[in-house]
Amino acid sequence: MTGKEEVRASLKHERRLITKDEVVQRSRGIEKNLFTIEELLSAKTVMIYSASFNEPRSLRIMKRLFDMGKRVIMPVTRTENREIIPSECFEDDDYRVGPYGIPEPQIIRPVEKSVIDAALIPGLGFDVRGSRMGFGGGYYDRFLEDFDGLKIGVCYDFQLLDEIPTVKTDVPMDIIVTESGITNVI
Repeated sequence: MTGKEEVRASLKHERRLITKDEVVQRSRGIEKNLFTIEELLSAKTVMIYSASFNEPRSLRIMKRLFDMGKRVIMPVTRTENREIIPSECFEDDDYRVGPYGIPEPQIIRPVEKSVIDAALIPGLGFDVRGSRMGFGGGYYDRFLEDFDGLKIGVCYDFQLLDEIPTVKTDVPMDIIVTESGITNVI
């Protein structure tokens, strides 16, 4: 196993161990911190992930974005070319299970990524320099390589490390948000 694979396996294992109650509690702290970020508050269009596999919950965040009158975008996964299609969603939308078991909008309404002001990005781990480690498919890295909006990494405290192994195709975040604080990278 390479250093990156070992870190990835360790973070997956640690995330699997947290209880549902811990996920809820920690997610509320993340939500509280997210909504102190001025760039997020002033954004018109925000992309949000659909939480799965013990990731920080996103439904309450999505509801708040809708309540604030924001245009909300969700990623839809296309496995044939390993890409993310940003799709507009609405409060009353129905969802289906996507190719990796992650909920996605039933109706796909593609939007240009250039209209997205800020994107909330999940990951297995981040470091204080903004580096992100995902599951290894490169979907978010390909999506973010020419994304001009604010990149906000979302994770639990234990997922924010001093340093994670990276490769040149890994796209760094601008801000990392955990339940106990915000790390500004830019």
